Amino acid sequence: MEAVKLKLAASCVIAVLVVTLSPAMGLTVAERDELQGVMIDFGYWDVVWTPVAFFGGMDGYSALEEAAHVNGYDVVYRDETKTEVFSINEQVSLFGVKWGMYLLSEAGWLPSNRPLQINV
Repeated sequence: MEAVKLKLAASCVIAVLVVTLSPAMGLTVAERDELQGVMIDFGYWDVVWTPVAFFGGMDGYSALEEAAHVNGYDVVYRDETKTEVFSINEQVSLFGVKWGMYLLSEAGWLPSNRPLQINV
């Protein structure tokens, strides 16, 4: 009878430890964010993040158009070549500031001098 009580008490202690320590286990593992997407910054802290799955051959403009489509935004270009954005969702760029494309790297946000070519 004592062995049964001892096993029951040990099982209860183990169950309590598992329930108590389970949330802490997630904090010890470094998580890596693999989410792909497009961030549209309208200025003055008005930022929209849209998850976009990049596929081979997709460039920055097609990624922007996909993000705009998902959000229901219209993208208007300055000319037919579609290489310079005039407005997004009827919002033009801030005075003296052009729309730009940037890449996030370990060094921070870097301007992209050409349409971003996404090779996956």
